[in-house]
Amino acid sequence: MPTTENTFWQFDTSYWFQKLNSSPQGLSQAVADKILFEKGLHPKSKSGLKKDLLLFISQFKSPLMLLLIGAVIISAFLGDRSDVFIILFIVLSTGLLSFFQERNAGRVVEKLQSMISLKAAVLRNGEQKETASDQIVTGDVIILNAGDMLPADCLIIEASELYVNESSLTGESYPARKEEGIVDETAELTNRTNCLWEGTNVVSGNAKALVIQTGEQTIFGTIAKSASGTVETSFEKGIKDFGFFLMKITMILAVFILVVNLFNHKGIYRIRPVCSGPGHWHGSRTVAGCNYHCHECGCQTAVGKKSDCKKTEFYTKPGGGEFIMHRQNRDDH
Repeated sequence: MPTTENTFWQFDTSYWFQKLNSSPQGLSQAVADKILFEKGLHPKSKSGLKKDLLLFISQFKSPLMLLLIGAVIISAFLGDRSDVFIILFIVLSTGLLSFFQERNAGRVVEKLQSMISLKAAVLRNGEQKETASDQIVTGDVIILNAGDMLPADCLIIEASELYVNESSLTGESYPARKEEGIVDETAELTNRTNCLWEGTNVVSGNAKALVIQTGEQTIFGTIAKSASGTVETSFEKGIKDFGFFLMKITMILAVFILVVNLFNHKGIYRIRPVCSGPGHWHGSRTVAGCNYHCHECGCQTAVGKKSDCKKTEFYTKPGGGEFIMHRQNRDDH
């Protein structure tokens, strides 16, 4: 349902001066600061450290990065230190490289934006001053001359031979004549001759206007908001899809290996269980298999190798960590 702010052209300036607690001399600086604070538009100092930290964390949100981080965690859990250091080095070096590239590009953009930031002549405390467009609030009175860009949707207070280029909104190539007055509520955009719109520019003449809507409430702001969604490039989409594909393959293989181990009556955890040998031999399982240690002489025999023990002679069986039952004391020979 239309509100008075959405159809402000149907009222005269005296109505809006009263509604917005303003006057032909504009707002005071204190009132403008209060409006900015209430709407959350007051300028705030941004912490560079916090901004950089958030940018750095955002480098690790891609599926490929998450997959590598998962590999680091699993390798650390299994005790494979070399894999942990190698994968961690790849993850951190890639993240840092992307971070510095994006941070430098962002700083360049910020400098360009500060150079081209739109400013307007605004009456504050009855005096004219240059004000950034993002600091203009409803109720401000702005002074317009040829070549000026409109920072907000405004209602004309007074105008002299004012022509405005509205092609960015209407597509009309010829400048539209503007003047003070009242227009019917149902008038089309091109027929609202007492209004000035954000994003248009003054071709000739001069005027004084009252700011009614700012930011996303303006017609131009509404259009910009609807088109401000981030568009994902084909390359980024391909990288993301490839990352998700690798994650799916990894999960499928992990489940398959788990099922095979359970089917073969092998536990989920096969990390360093104790295996036993005959006599005075004791075995400890590693990732590669079993190593056997003699409690009497301290020697060690790997899986599938002949023992060099001075006390006992036997062979170990590869794969299962079992002994071939051939044992005799060397002292008996």
